[in-house]
Amino acid sequence: MNILIAYFSKSGNTKLLAEQIKNTLNSKNLSYDFKDVNNLDFNNLSQYDLFMIGSPCYSSDIVPIIKKLLLYISKLNKKVLLFVTHSTDISGEKYNKWALGCEKTFNQIINKNNILGYYHCMGKPNLMIQYFIKFIVFKKQKPGWLDFKKDMMNHPNTKDLEDFKSYIVKIINNLNT
Repeated sequence: MNILIAYFSKSGNTKLLAEQIKNTLNSKNLSYDFKDVNNLDFNNLSQYDLFMIGSPCYSSDIVPIIKKLLLYISKLNKKVLLFVTHSTDISGEKYNKWALGCEKTFNQIINKNNILGYYHCMGKPNLMIQYFIKFIVFKKQKPGWLDFKKDMMNHPNTKDLEDFKSYIVKIINNLNT
């Protein structure tokens, strides 16, 4: 099985998850190609059977280059896993407003029969995103913002990475059955 791990990462969070996949595949003695999407030749994608694609959340959606990649992959009729990092809660009102669009876009682009999974977790934001969250999402509500900031600056943490590893192992095991 030819596997491609491709990601776009601005702050390092999504790359960290991509590296977790790489380590997990290594532990299972599976071969793969590992690429930053900016170094990916879209014309050579047909050689892969399985795509594990990573994107940060940007403006409540996946980044444009990953969207373009998914559109290209959708024409190949291959299996796809998308993993996303974002700087909001992993569920609830804030997730629905600020990050759910990533999952919706993925489900719209990739045929449901080719979706292996969708995984998302919180990631430490860059300074610009911190300001956005503070002034737009929390509207300067100091107590809520300070608690949220303390939590979001600690992700992805060891638990997030272990949860993601377990998720990847489950996906791989399901492929082998």
